Amino acid sequence: MSKLKFVKIAVVIATVLFLAGCASLPDNDIRIESYHISDTQMTTLGQGVSDSRSGDTLAQKRSGLLFFPDGVDAFVVRAVIARLAEQTLDVQYYLYHSDLSGGILTTELWAAAERGVRVRLLLDDMDMGGKDSDLAALNAHENIQIRLFNPFIRGKSRVGQLVSRFGTVTRRAHNKAMIADNQVGIVGGRNIGDEYFGADPDVAFGDLDVLVTQPAVNDISTEFDLYWNSPLAYPVETLVDKEAT
Repeated sequence: MSKLKFVKIAVVIATVLFLAGCASLPDNDIRIESYHISDTQMTTLGQGVSDSRSGDTLAQKRSGLLFFPDGVDAFVVRAVIARLAEQTLDVQYYLYHSDLSGGILTTELWAAAERGVRVRLLLDDMDMGGKDSDLAALNAHENIQIRLFNPFIRGKSRVGQLVSRFGTVTRRAHNKAMIADNQVGIVGGRNIGDEYFGADPDVAFGDLDVLVTQPAVNDISTEFDLYWNSPLAYPVETLVDKEAT
């Protein structure tokens, strides 16, 4: 590589880094804290969990566990608890793709919101590039709230920020949980995407999910609340200019 070519490349890199660092995230102090609803024993899911322990005093103190090594089953159980939810759905993922699986699950969340269920969707911003318009449209529903964890600065190069904001923007949230009515929750290694649920003909990830019932769900909900109310969790409306969507 000639010296002149090297200098040109260095100038381009320096320019990208400079432009990426010339803006900042908006103020996030206006976000409103919210927490999981614990009084859900009389919901369909709450009564189902209670009935499964009927007559067993010891079982009432233990959490139920059901493992899902199969991707199709793991997706179906998500859709089922979304349909059974009556009060709340708290959903947190690192990756949430705009493919068949992501589209179906989003439809289920929307349908739940239409029934009056409060939906809180917390997504890491790593997979949200180019999706602001879709997020804003979904967030416009009166029963849906969306927050992005540790977001990139809008209008600036994401690649440039990975370099110029290394150590800050590179701090990601890999949490994966879906909690219905604070009664049942799904945790495990799967993000939301076809390759995780057997819907991609070319790629199939091996993974494991666990369906958990109360009382352990309280711990999952508490962890969700910690991330949801974190200063690093930005409401979509704080980040996205409605006029630009």
